[in-house]
Amino acid sequence: MSESKMSALVVTSKEGEGVSRAMKVCNVLARQGDVGLLFVGDGVYSLLAESQTYTQIKKNRGVACLYACLPDIEARGLAGKVGGEVSCVGYEEIVDLLLESCGKVVSYI
Repeated sequence: MSESKMSALVVTSKEGEGVSRAMKVCNVLARQGDVGLLFVGDGVYSLLAESQTYTQIKKNRGVACLYACLPDIEARGLAGKVGGEVSCVGYEEIVDLLLESCGKVVSYI
């Protein structure tokens, strides 16, 4: 995880259209600094290494950091299947991200 503070963290549990909306928000917020994108719940399916959605997310210049909830990945049997640029974080690290590592939180849960 990055040691510097992000200007914002966008949280999504959605797939498909929800991810597109979250990325648009990231692009707007990126004008203020680095923006992280945290996937929780079923949103972690968007981070499968071979998926078209993951490829689009990686190309998006508004997203500086990608995070995924590790317990959600494990619960869905996706361990080892998410993209290499994704930081898998546990609940404690998510709390740190939400409370200490970013200026704003935007949620699409």
